[in-house]
Amino acid sequence: MRALLAGSAAIPAEATRRLATLGEAPTRAQCGYGMVDAEMASYSDDNRVVLYAEDELTIDHFAVYQIPIPRPFQTERGRRTIRVSLAYDPPVRHSRLDYNGVSMSFRLVRGCAPEEIFDHYRRRTQADGPIPEMTNRNNCNLSPSSTAREKSSLQSASVSFARDVSGYGDVYYLVVRCAGGWAGDAGQQSFAVAVEISHEAEVGLYERLRQQVRVRA
Repeated sequence: MRALLAGSAAIPAEATRRLATLGEAPTRAQCGYGMVDAEMASYSDDNRVVLYAEDELTIDHFAVYQIPIPRPFQTERGRRTIRVSLAYDPPVRHSRLDYNGVSMSFRLVRGCAPEEIFDHYRRRTQADGPIPEMTNRNNCNLSPSSTAREKSSLQSASVSFARDVSGYGDVYYLVVRCAGGWAGDAGQQSFAVAVEISHEAEVGLYERLRQQVRVRA
């Protein structure tokens, strides 16, 4: 539920105007993700589709989800947006600076084969160091950045495109990672993720995406 609510939220235009001189980060600190739109959280429509999943991850593991991208989203003129929202309930301790005992994160990847993604995010030893980012071509530039959002157990970020993106293929991939903290590396962490795909033009995304999912099923 929290992932769906965060995905529907927007900062009111009046608040954006009043806080514009402060910049994006202070505005986000004051307003969070903004006001929830209950209708958007509950329903898809012709040009806006929400995909949703609830799952569990073993600590220090990752999952990869296929995100089908309809042809009109790739090629039709106009602003098109993908928004990803992640919610989880980590163990917490109020007395610690590192409040969350487990951390989770996500990346939206395109233009490469699933095998490349699995190889890139494979489990690493401490000697390997942190997992590097994929190339700028493959890693979608989500906003807010990973640095700004990953300390929270409720994360939402989006990327918009104005040009033809058909060169990246019909499927994007959502990588969700779970990393152990002071809670240890045993057990599993439950979470929910919502992905909203929208286009400002009348392109019938809902029906196209439904057909695409049905064919793959």
